[in-house]
Amino acid sequence: VNGPKVAVNSNNFAVSWFTVSNGKPTVNLSFSKSNGNSFGSPLKINDHNAIGRIDVTFLNDQEVIVSYIEVDDVGTYLRIKKVSIDGIISAPITIDGGRNTGVPQLEIFNNEIFIVWTVFTDEKNQLKSVKLNSENL
Repeated sequence: VNGPKVAVNSNNFAVSWFTVSNGKPTVNLSFSKSNGNSFGSPLKINDHNAIGRIDVTFLNDQEVIVSYIEVDDVGTYLRIKKVSIDGIISAPITIDGGRNTGVPQLEIFNNEIFIVWTVFTDEKNQLKSVKLNSENL
């Protein structure tokens, strides 16, 4: 459920992973501009206590979208952020709430971002999805 995710675009790699260090759950992201021979320092993605369930995909040559789940004082949220290969991290976009969210999957097709995940509702697993225009992020 909380394994690392890797995205590749030409010579650029993006690796995102969930970890807990010193009791702090964190979603990290690191880029390589050298076919994976070396990576930059990890960037912290989450703003609150992360649960993980991450995914990452390249939006274009210079940016990725990272999805993750985190918990704040109010609730649990599936969120995405756009991150540039130069380390610029966007504000979070909340996609859905609730801890019963499965493991979201990201895909980019024709400049549209598709996010699909499972939820357990009415004693059944169901799929939910969101489509976002990447130009509006």
